[in-house]
Amino acid sequence: MGKFIKRSLQLILGLIILILGVGFAYLNSEKFAVHKVALQCSSPTVTAKNIDMSDYPQRQLFGSLRKDYLNNKMLLNWVAEVDQSQNGLQQTRIMTENITYYQSTSFKGGLKTIRTINRNDLTYVKETTESSRDINIRVLRYCTEIPRSLFEQKRKEVADATKKKQKI
Repeated sequence: MGKFIKRSLQLILGLIILILGVGFAYLNSEKFAVHKVALQCSSPTVTAKNIDMSDYPQRQLFGSLRKDYLNNKMLLNWVAEVDQSQNGLQQTRIMTENITYYQSTSFKGGLKTIRTINRNDLTYVKETTESSRDINIRVLRYCTEIPRSLFEQKRKEVADATKKKQKI
């Protein structure tokens, strides 16, 4: 009888530990995401309605797509500009996966932004709209696949430059 109670308590404790482990993994699933592809995107082609976009940044973007299998989402990270982030990355964009594209939608201050990456030709489109002022901005970039090491090198350069500026 004592052996049965001991084994039952061990089983219950094991199940509790398993549930806590799964919960931890689910809450931190971004850390367990698997790298899929690193991207280098060209300078943008910008079209805008009712707004001047002549000062839009013309730099190339370096990005990384990772697969979060626990949440069944794709995670997009762009290399940030100097002084934007300690780790050299912009905020992670969570994208839904479709047969032909990855897409994310965000809302901020009345603006609706849709980001799409075409899986076939790796074009990146960022469309921002605001209906109250009839603003429509479309940014198109053509991306190519690059080695992950190049993406990490660019990220590290930005992170190091940010840390160096903060020491001054």
